[in-house]
Amino acid sequence: MLRLGPKPPVEVKRVVTLAPSLTETVLALGAGETLVGVSRFDEAPAVAKLPRVGGYNDPSLEAVLALSPQVVLAQMAPANQAAVEKLAELGISVIAFSLTSLADAVEAIEVVGHALGKVKAAQALNKAIADTRAATQARAKARAHRPTVLFVVSFQPLVVAGPGSFIDELLQDVGAQNIAAKSVTPFPQFSLERVVKAQPDVIIDAAFSAEGREWVQRLPALKKTRWVKMSSGELWHPGPALADGLLKLEAWVYPP
Repeated sequence: MLRLGPKPPVEVKRVVTLAPSLTETVLALGAGETLVGVSRFDEAPAVAKLPRVGGYNDPSLEAVLALSPQVVLAQMAPANQAAVEKLAELGISVIAFSLTSLADAVEAIEVVGHALGKVKAAQALNKAIADTRAATQARAKARAHRPTVLFVVSFQPLVVAGPGSFIDELLQDVGAQNIAAKSVTPFPQFSLERVVKAQPDVIIDAAFSAEGREWVQRLPALKKTRWVKMSSGELWHPGPALADGLLKLEAWVYPP
């Protein structure tokens, strides 16, 4: 987490978010009235009428500045570094979060809660996430079978969730074996040969595009693999939605 620019005012009334998970955090904290602008990826009904200021990789400086925010909440990314630093240079308080691991998500909730005067609400949200994880881990320990799982982010190229990602941590919580667990990056590019060799019990399809999916589905070695198409965004938004996302992930790995 990085703080750039001036210190936020004691009472923050105007906030711009550059990632849906940060928007959802502000809303879940009960501070939705402070939002004056969000990213183009935001789909929450509560912000449907708010101005869009670009994405987390390519925020529009002009659009952000036009909204006169007191605080900008951003997700760290190499592509947006210059824009985020420029906002700070222009006198706007910026708080940027990594949002790669579960610890990052928990920290973001805590920090945003402090910035917006919603400390107790932040504590309650983080407790709910911790309680859900603990209960899920307890159920996982009681199961004899640990399915092997491949969580697909993209098919073309084939990119999957690996170690250090919050997805991998949640797979561990449900007792699944991530076949990409020995990769060296949180979201590594995978080869079809490695998929064939692993023959996962479950493939969770979280890809936004179907391009390349057919090549994987046709692999003879995956005839017995169960495919699950992710139909909601909880596992893409590392924030308050993670508790619900974890329960859905558990149901996908261990269907009724």
